Amino acid sequence: MKYGIDSAQMVDVSRVFLDQENPRHEPFADQEEVIAYLCEEEQVLPMAKDIATHGLNPLELFALLPDGKDTYVAAEGNRRLCAIQLLNDPDLAPANLRNEFIKAAGSWQPVKQLFAAVFKRREDVRLWLDRIHAGQADGRGRRQWKADQKARNSGYTKNNLAL
Repeated sequence: MKYGIDSAQMVDVSRVFLDQENPRHEPFADQEEVIAYLCEEEQVLPMAKDIATHGLNPLELFALLPDGKDTYVAAEGNRRLCAIQLLNDPDLAPANLRNEFIKAAGSWQPVKQLFAAVFKRREDVRLWLDRIHAGQADGRGRRQWKADQKARNSGYTKNNLAL
């Protein structure tokens, strides 16, 4: 797959579904079960509130896999997709969280399209998922910032004194 803007595309959010076989969880039978799990176990509500306030992170693409003629599943970005879906339509949220999603979506402008890299097969995206989610992997994966690096990034003056 080529790198860069030419390899990415805008895809209607209505054509993208949650990955029922995402590595974050055991396989689920339907979208409703995935939503319930992600809300209960993977902190989708705080993410949705953050997205509603700040928007989607412009540094992160979605990775999609074909799932029919004109539909896709989210190989990367399942939690973000779930947050967007629930902000766009809070009625999809589990009953115990529905009011929270309605509040979070108060001044929300629904996301209509996702900026995504589309892969042909799950095997094609697996390497890149490992780079994001499987830890440092001897320097190949993402590294977490150390405390002093976080402090330098924050710009907070008390942190500067501590450094």
